[in-house]
Amino acid sequence: VDISKCSTIQTIPGCFAGCQNIKTIKLPTIQNIVINIESESYNPLNFSFMYCSSLTEVTGTFSDNIESLDYTFERCLSLKDFPKLPANLKFMESTFCYSGIEVTPKIPDSVESMQEAFSHCQNLTNIYNIPSSVTNLMNTFEYTKIKNVPKLPDAIVNMDGTFLGCEELVTITNIPKSVVNMNHCFENCKKLESCPDIITDNPISLYDTFKGCESLTSVGVIDNADNLEATFSGCSKLESDVYISGPATTMENTFRNTKIRNVVKLPDTVNRFYDTFYGCSDLEYINTLPSSLNSIVKGTFSGCENLKTIGYWNAINSGDLKPGAFKGLKLIESITVENFIQKSDIVYLLPEGILLPPSEVVKSITDYIPASSLNHLLDRVKFLNDPQHPYELKISNVTKESL
Repeated sequence: VDISKCSTIQTIPGCFAGCQNIKTIKLPTIQNIVINIESESYNPLNFSFMYCSSLTEVTGTFSDNIESLDYTFERCLSLKDFPKLPANLKFMESTFCYSGIEVTPKIPDSVESMQEAFSHCQNLTNIYNIPSSVTNLMNTFEYTKIKNVPKLPDAIVNMDGTFLGCEELVTITNIPKSVVNMNHCFENCKKLESCPDIITDNPISLYDTFKGCESLTSVGVIDNADNLEATFSGCSKLESDVYISGPATTMENTFRNTKIRNVVKLPDTVNRFYDTFYGCSDLEYINTLPSSLNSIVKGTFSGCENLKTIGYWNAINSGDLKPGAFKGLKLIESITVENFIQKSDIVYLLPEGILLPPSEVVKSITDYIPASSLNHLLDRVKFLNDPQHPYELKISNVTKESL
């Protein structure tokens, strides 16, 4: 296709879409292409060459008047590289998605959105640049073979799915403070080894962000977390200490089947645990449980067989907790709880995760705890009914022999 002689182009969106025998395109080299804005043809090349599966070469120069190349070369499977992009380009939605591009062309500093621009480019291994003007990287590089990422610009707001399924990605250098969405961002990046601090100016959603990152060993401080559902689920090598703050209210499957050992900080706004630490067999220490916590679904601590210490919990909102909430704790040695109230009574957490009203401590203990678990009970669990009057749980009237 030779449009290099054209001195005036008003619009050709979708004109050659699906022409599977086109192998080359010659673009005009002049800069005076007329743009008819009233007819919305200021995006004159949108969809123009999509599904041209035999296209291998594009020559010439784009007019600098062009602001959008949305879907222009989508599924051009044979297209490996590309000439200079328009100098004033702003929008690149799905421009090269599912194409044969191996290295991204230089992206102009005017570009604002690269949503899905190189999505599913399975030959793509290198990113030439990401301009400082970009705010939207939603699904931009998903399912490509990139290994490294240049410094991410400070203006980025949306990183949903940006590197989803990039199985060759090893390192990431920074997370911009401007980001508010990182859902699925690194999901199934199987070779990603670490992530720096995630400290943002606004609350950030981290749904499934690192799910399935089986080589991930460390993550920095996370501040302003708004959604922590399955954030690290399946990160089977993650062992770094946990520092998370922010307005998140639920933690569902957050650390499921990870190797974390120490939880230093969790958001105090969290009111619900659901399988949060399921399968965390190396977990030994939780510094503080959120004071807003009022729901702990069975399974939250399942498999946490080495958890020994829960440093402190102001359980003022724990009235709706059900027996079995802490099931799975077998080696608990120290836990300090204030204001633990259920049905107007102080209740006691036993090592096997049993909630026991104080009036039944001796009278009906056999209904709550088997003799085989009594070793975990004696002199291990301390509760504070009143901060000024510590109450030490003892069962001196009951012995292993009597059971």
